[in-house]
Amino acid sequence: MSWSFADDRRFMEIAASSKSFDEVVKRTRRNPASVRKAALRLGVKLAKQTASDNELAAGLKAKGK
Repeated sequence: MSWSFADDRRFMEIAASSKSFDEVVKRTRRNPASVRKAALRLGVKLAKQTASDNELAAGLKAKGK
């Protein structure tokens, strides 16, 4: 699912008001990788990712995805 202009604006508002990366993921209803990519694309600084997100990413790489 691609990000619309409205999605980008909402993401920037949520990111500015959120204390954690997990909260941004939950409130945007997007997967962690998509949130990270949007943050890079829009120049938005997010809180550090959590251990569970690191474990998820490691698990996906181990499965070859």
